Amino acid sequence: MSAIGRRYKERMTGRWGGTKYVRPMTRAEARTLQDWVITEWWDEGTSDADVLYDIDPDGFWALLDDEGQIVGGLSTIAPTDEAGSVSHLYLSPAARGKGIWRRSLADLFTLLGHRLNDDMTVTNFVMPDARAAVEQWGFVPLHDEIRMVRAATPAPTAVEDLGVVDTRDIPFEDVVSFDAAHSGRAREALWRRWLHLPDAMNGAVVEHNQLLGIGTIRPSARGHRIGPLFATDASVAERLLRRLIPEASGTRIAMDVPECNPAAPSLAQALGFVEEFRTIRMVRGRIPDVPWQECYATVMLHLD
Repeated sequence: MSAIGRRYKERMTGRWGGTKYVRPMTRAEARTLQDWVITEWWDEGTSDADVLYDIDPDGFWALLDDEGQIVGGLSTIAPTDEAGSVSHLYLSPAARGKGIWRRSLADLFTLLGHRLNDDMTVTNFVMPDARAAVEQWGFVPLHDEIRMVRAATPAPTAVEDLGVVDTRDIPFEDVVSFDAAHSGRAREALWRRWLHLPDAMNGAVVEHNQLLGIGTIRPSARGHRIGPLFATDASVAERLLRRLIPEASGTRIAMDVPECNPAAPSLAQALGFVEEFRTIRMVRGRIPDVPWQECYATVMLHLD
């Protein structure tokens, strides 16, 4: 277990057992939780649960009924001691309407009390009808995230030469630094896994020894997902997208685009993406100073 994982666990529970209604999940249970979330139309990357579990092995939580059976779950992934996210919220249909959410979340927020302070950045993405409920826990809305989708289309016969290089050929510390400047947190653990995802492609634009943009496309439950996509301007973002899209081999592609960067949805639309739905980025604690005008797609709603 990582040092971050141990400190996280100690601060949240002070012991290994959780409470009567909340306990940490195993890796296999975390994968199951991802499968459950997919049934609610969340298009997860096929390796996302394993990546998140590697980053924070104590970040997945099972919600239990009175008999101790798992009826739902959520994640509280903390890639650093200063930032984390609350996501993967799921409750089985048979368990809904019985007060389990309220009881379980009260337990969890008691356990998480030491992490929910003004010096932390805790992010959550919610559907608009859940905004009021999340605000009760001290979260404030930041902006909308737009799920943009490109329908399955015939794959191009040739890939354009757009000057996009393999991100693995760039010094690792440069990638981590560029990502941190655009995400508001250092995510070294993420990139140690992200650069080696099965069947994924990581691209970067470098000119005059300066890193101008990075982007990733990876297999997902319903096709492929793009994210992150960070670029110094729209022209660099377009080069990355045009290079990444053919990697989907004609399958459906999804990405989550911050509405606060108008160039992001405009570029996506120009390349054949349409809006599918919206979530609201909610933040509790410290609001990070992020250059949203250079953010064109998030990594995933369960981490950013």
